[in-house]
Amino acid sequence: MSYISNTQISKMSYNQLGKALTSGQLTEKRLRSAYTELRKTAMQRNRRVSAENVRQQFGNESETFLTSRNIVTTSQLLHELADVGKFLNAKRSTITGLKQQRQNVIDSAEHLGFDVDAENYVDFVKFMKWFKASEYSKQYDSNSVEVSEVFNSERANPASWKRAFELFAKGQQ
Repeated sequence: MSYISNTQISKMSYNQLGKALTSGQLTEKRLRSAYTELRKTAMQRNRRVSAENVRQQFGNESETFLTSRNIVTTSQLLHELADVGKFLNAKRSTITGLKQQRQNVIDSAEHLGFDVDAENYVDFVKFMKWFKASEYSKQYDSNSVEVSEVFNSERANPASWKRAFELFAKGQQ
């Protein structure tokens, strides 16, 4: 049986963790130990990323992870371990990754005709979250032909979407 590092564990899915546990590659004690260390790293990173000035620039939301002693079942441990691993491996868990994500969103928005920059980025993200939660968004996939037709139609052209964002942003202030 070869040793599985915390880094390797952090990249495993819930199913992979369960398989490693049932096959004997990992023990529950080893998983708890890895979880404690990975959670510590995640919480440190989360504090840096959630600092007030970073929150204002990127509109990120804090992540929370249970302490090991609050995890009762093995299944819960596997879920929490998979979640902390996803967080640590996500670009949004680092300031550099958030900067890159913000620039990608700004570039895409500008390509679609929106006037988005670092100053109104958070409002734009809120607008997109609001739109994604809307009834219209729930009915159609964002890549569907219908959405493209509506976005580019005469009644709902890029200029009207831009106006909708501007009105939304004004309401946020």
